[in-house]
Amino acid sequence: MQIVRLIPCTLFVALASCQATPAPIAPIVAQDAVLPDAEAIAEIERGLEIWARFNVEMPTEQPVIVITSTEAHHISRTASTLAWQDGDGLWQLAQIRQLDPWGSIRTEYELLGHDSQMLDTALVERLEALLQSASVYDAYLDRTGTPATETSYHTMQIISDHGQITLDWGGLLAGPEGEIADIVLSI
Repeated sequence: MQIVRLIPCTLFVALASCQATPAPIAPIVAQDAVLPDAEAIAEIERGLEIWARFNVEMPTEQPVIVITSTEAHHISRTASTLAWQDGDGLWQLAQIRQLDPWGSIRTEYELLGHDSQMLDTALVERLEALLQSASVYDAYLDRTGTPATETSYHTMQIISDHGQITLDWGGLLAGPEGEIADIVLSI
């Protein structure tokens, strides 16, 4: 087994907290915010550590997108989701999920599962078109706080042949950046 350590400039992260009943959240438009700080990079690395913690092999191909998602309420769960093109040029998704030792109900780290799949052909075409869009790499967003009940917090880093960007937002993300997050998290 080979564990791959990714450098921050090649990562994509989304942090989200959950709630019992979804409340409507106004979309944030990417042009209305600023780039995230080093805290976002720390969240990316925290998500990638899950693979090693449970001795689950990460893909050896360099991912184009990495998402770390954290949901917190009474318990906290973190998932690390990777999207990459394999040696044959096919888009793959892989995700690992853990229970975290924080939240109002204390627990130990626990592996909740891991999955992998090929990305659906229709989604591949849309993802590739989005990644080729120059507007994706011109967006700026701002972190609005820490994960809390009834809100979602996200950090996203994309690196492709067309550019790279890190975005950080609370709530729902509108536009092509939000669509990329939705596609990758479809696993």
